[in-house]
Amino acid sequence: MGLDLKRAPGSIVGEAREAALSFQREAVSIGGDGYVGGGECTVTVRGEGRGGRAQEFVLSIATATEGGLVAALGTDGVDGTSEAAGALFDEQVLAVCGSDFTPQAYLDHNDSDGFFSRVGSQLITGRTGTNVSDIYLFLR
Repeated sequence: MGLDLKRAPGSIVGEAREAALSFQREAVSIGGDGYVGGGECTVTVRGEGRGGRAQEFVLSIATATEGGLVAALGTDGVDGTSEAAGALFDEQVLAVCGSDFTPQAYLDHNDSDGFFSRVGSQLITGRTGTNVSDIYLFLR
């Protein structure tokens, strides 16, 4: 039995925070078991945290989660200033957070790496030696 995955029609680009929320809206509205896409977003650094575009993409969705699992990773195995390739987030990760540990506070400081390393949901692959695209995934 397979999954009914829908593919994003074009490249996912632009500011990671905005692209993530658009990706999530599309994923929820399109139906099926999941939504997958590729591209490469950017991050406007406002804080002094660590991380990169893939983790910031996922952290943005974490601030407005509608359920499901979201993941993003760079195919080169490195996400910005972190050792992670990306991260994943679902309601189980949210449950780990508790009331004093909010995704928004980390997003405000561009510290997606700090958030995901604290909750243990980083995707760490090591350098892959290739850089095709970032991969974005939403599963219901």
